[in-house]
Amino acid sequence: MSSRQVEVEVSLIERVYQRRKEILAEAEREAKRIRRAAEEEAKRIKGEAEKAAKLIIDRRLRAARERILGEAEMEGRRKLMEAREEMVSRVFEEATKRIENLINDEERRDEYLEILSKLIAEAVERIGGSEFIISANERDLELLKRNLGKIRRSLPSRELKLTLSEEPIECLGGVIVESGDRLKVYNNTLDGRLLRVRRLLSAKVAERLGVIG
Repeated sequence: MSSRQVEVEVSLIERVYQRRKEILAEAEREAKRIRRAAEEEAKRIKGEAEKAAKLIIDRRLRAARERILGEAEMEGRRKLMEAREEMVSRVFEEATKRIENLINDEERRDEYLEILSKLIAEAVERIGGSEFIISANERDLELLKRNLGKIRRSLPSRELKLTLSEEPIECLGGVIVESGDRLKVYNNTLDGRLLRVRRLLSAKVAERLGVIG
């Protein structure tokens, strides 16, 4: 082989080697680019996954917080309602006890008779008319029979006709008054009045406590 041929072969080998280096360098650059892109994509996916996870966690925490607050509010409301009922019941029991003491005290019979007279007068005024039927419990009917004339004289008009029912009713005290034709009825028993007072008291206490219902 001549020296010229040797030089050609050497030059060819050098070009092939140089091209190989260029290809390897290009491959390395492409590999780095792909690796960077993959890392960036992985970071993006990880970031989105973390955001999604955070949103889910926040949503669940918010739901749990709202549930706990709702339960606490309901519990607080329940306790306030219990406090209201306890307070009203104490007042109601005390009022009932005082009325029972008055009714059963023989020395205060005249005082109770005056109360019955006022209850009848109020019912008569509310119903209107001239004839009335009065119902009461057995004890009060006896008291009214003995004092019906006195009660009639205490009314604004002495021309009113008052008739006592023969059938006693079940109540703590007081009267139920009906018009003569029994079309109008006014419940003025002590039980009925206490119930009305209890409802009013319960509403006022509820307003003070900020509880409705």
